[in-house]
Amino acid sequence: MMTAPLVVLQLAFLQDAAVPAQPQAPAQPSAPASATEPAKPVAPPTRFGELVSLEALEQSLRQLAASSDGKVTLASIGTSTAGRTIHALHVTSQPKRKVPVPAVLIVAGLDGWHRSGSLVAAGVAERFALEQRAAIDARTVLDGLDLWVIPVANPDAWALGLARPQDHAGRVGAGIDDDRDGRVDEDAPRDVNGDGVIAMMRRLDCPSDAPATRVADAADPRLDRAPDGAKGELAAFSLMIEGLDQDGDGSVGEDAIGGITVDANFPHLWREFAADTGRFPLEAPEAKALAEFIRTHPGLGAVYVLGRQDSLARTPNHERRDITGRTPVFIDGDDKALYERIGKLYRDSTGIERARDAAHEGSFAAWCYAHRGLPTFCSQVWQRPDPSPPPEDKKPEDKKDAPKPNDEESAAWLAWSDRDQGGRGFLPWKPFDHPTLGKVEIGGWAPGFRTEPPSATLPELITKHAGFVAALAGESARVRVERVKAREIAPGVTEITVDLVNDGRMPMTTSMARTNDAVPPLRLRAKVSIDALLSGDVERRIERLDPGSRASVSWTVRRAPKSHVEIGVHYPSGRFDRVMVDDDALLYGGRVLEGGWEW
Repeated sequence: MMTAPLVVLQLAFLQDAAVPAQPQAPAQPSAPASATEPAKPVAPPTRFGELVSLEALEQSLRQLAASSDGKVTLASIGTSTAGRTIHALHVTSQPKRKVPVPAVLIVAGLDGWHRSGSLVAAGVAERFALEQRAAIDARTVLDGLDLWVIPVANPDAWALGLARPQDHAGRVGAGIDDDRDGRVDEDAPRDVNGDGVIAMMRRLDCPSDAPATRVADAADPRLDRAPDGAKGELAAFSLMIEGLDQDGDGSVGEDAIGGITVDANFPHLWREFAADTGRFPLEAPEAKALAEFIRTHPGLGAVYVLGRQDSLARTPNHERRDITGRTPVFIDGDDKALYERIGKLYRDSTGIERARDAAHEGSFAAWCYAHRGLPTFCSQVWQRPDPSPPPEDKKPEDKKDAPKPNDEESAAWLAWSDRDQGGRGFLPWKPFDHPTLGKVEIGGWAPGFRTEPPSATLPELITKHAGFVAALAGESARVRVERVKAREIAPGVTEITVDLVNDGRMPMTTSMARTNDAVPPLRLRAKVSIDALLSGDVERRIERLDPGSRASVSWTVRRAPKSHVEIGVHYPSGRFDRVMVDDDALLYGGRVLEGGWEW
């Protein structure tokens, strides 16, 4: 069963609408800009700068593909539970490219209540496709790689979240009996006081079988915390989602509408007995479509997920393990340095340094990293802005004994809401006579306020994330044949040496990929008979090639004049090249014939 705080986050995308108007705080006069201070660059315009219906978003994707001179292709990777198309954008500078190149995959829209990630993902594709609008050197980036973007991986949740923003929890498919009472979706959260928002409730008259657990924070009574027993504090209320006990089981709003949470339906540390994770991994068609896309698209150098989790503003804790103590929850310790370096690149590109906690178990990102061995990075798209300074007449007195908020981050969100957003982020606690719970107060955070940025900031966010994707592309592993040497050491006997190098700034494979054999090693296979092979194995393997490192592999073979020896080079990504050694190779070195994908 989902906990109440998680349900609140999953309820809706509420940006500037659906929240009752709050009294507007008087605007604070801005400080005059310094004459020598450079003007802040204006973000290029974008067609993905505001929340629209799913149909309108799909139309914008089609328009982007039609206006890109062939650089953008709109394809389908599958269908959702309700039969909606799951779209993917393929962005390339050379639509007729014959030689395969690495690719970066961006995935967003896994949860219907986190739609800003979808807009940013589509906007990044737009930035790369329309170079004249980009604050990045898209041509240079796309010369060396392709870009795949899946902006709405969960279209059903997107559509239902717009139609029913107050009671849809981002779950797809047939309803699930969350509370195991034989009925489905009968006790979902609901708007009890009729203010148009499903918020939270403070139950004031708590019975002995459901005692109070929270007290108001002395620093700001709108916030709450656990009582301090050492100071003799007694709990005053319990906190729960707004709703009714429709089924009379003593719980409120515990049977949320919908079935599977797609971003919890992937195999890595899948939570078998959770109500919303499905009967088995990849049960949701949306999850299966994503997994099939990853399986059938070799050459992905990195995956960038915009959604609930974060692995960039803060480096994931590599010491977190599953119940066995053997499996990392997200990253392996030997990959910590990689995530620290890419995290710094992200913070420098976007300025985002804060992130909220979110579970990785069963997520798409964790599966990509742990089961497929792909460098996978997560972003929550934005962060809490710094609130403006308080007005002079409202600055708190500097008292040593003044209470400090128990949760400073929540207090900072409140300050930003009060001073910069007209108070729209928090609904004041208001008394209400609940039909079954007695005296309650209804209020709390406006759903979506802390997860979705204001629409006015989307163009700038798109530009920042496009810059990070461009920087990330420059960090990809680039393993290639650097040189082929051939030397005749005796009549009819040739020594062949193939030198390989990783010119990129990522390892050829992650530590996790090597640990669980998710990605095969680099293999070099000499196509010669056993009788002709004098030294060296027919197939040689290279397990690891760190950034800037080299490896050499040699064979000694019998080779008749005017004949050739072919060596296949099979990269972990699925790409292969062919090395040809003939008479000319003794003078000029062997030839490398670029191949394709073997999948």
